Amino acid sequence: MIKYVESRPKSDTRKRSVSENISLKFRLDQRSYDKATSSSMKPFMENLALFLSCNLKSYTNNNGSEILSVSVSSINSVKFLIDYFNKYPLLGDKINDFKKWELVYSMIVSKEHLTEQGRLKIRSLIGKL
Repeated sequence: MIKYVESRPKSDTRKRSVSENISLKFRLDQRSYDKATSSSMKPFMENLALFLSCNLKSYTNNNGSEILSVSVSSINSVKFLIDYFNKYPLLGDKINDFKKWELVYSMIVSKEHLTEQGRLKIRSLIGKL
């Protein structure tokens, strides 16, 4: 996910102004049980969380099923994932999302996201223009 928060000034209902912010997050959700095999996915997701150096969380979706979730957003973890997905590429449409994510990561590292031109480029990538 590429998160873009636009700045907003104080108002009658908002006591503080909101500054512009751009961040990256990787999140993977998985049902806690595989329907085809009736196997628990928890051991796999625990290993994935360990591999990504993050916590395994769970929540209940709208259907009442338990979902296991891992997410990373620190710049070091994002770098690790970029290196991983460049070595083991994603397939299908996900590769296009990854390439945008990687570009925004490079812009954040180089501080280009702090410029007006950089913010416009990111907004066009995520369709907020």
